[in-house]
Amino acid sequence: GNAPASAPAAAPEAPAEARPPKLGDRVECDWGEGVVKFLGAVHYAKGDDWVGVALDDADGKNDGTIKGQQYFECAPKHGVMVREADVDVLVSA
Repeated sequence: GNAPASAPAAAPEAPAEARPPKLGDRVECDWGEGVVKFLGAVHYAKGDDWVGVALDDADGKNDGTIKGQQYFECAPKHGVMVREADVDVLVSA
């Protein structure tokens, strides 16, 4: 009577209300609050779960261009690229 492997596990880092960010969502990350402008893979790191965020404030690292590749557009110092796991959706678009 073992539970099937596909049974959802209650992972502490993924609360039940967590949902994947979508383009245009308002999110919060370690850098602050902002809007999702990019989702997917990047050329300089492994994984396809990257989220480009245009922050409300100039607390970021870039303007959406990283290592010569433009992933999204935002004001200078307003852009950050973070893992999906590090993003909390505040308002779904």
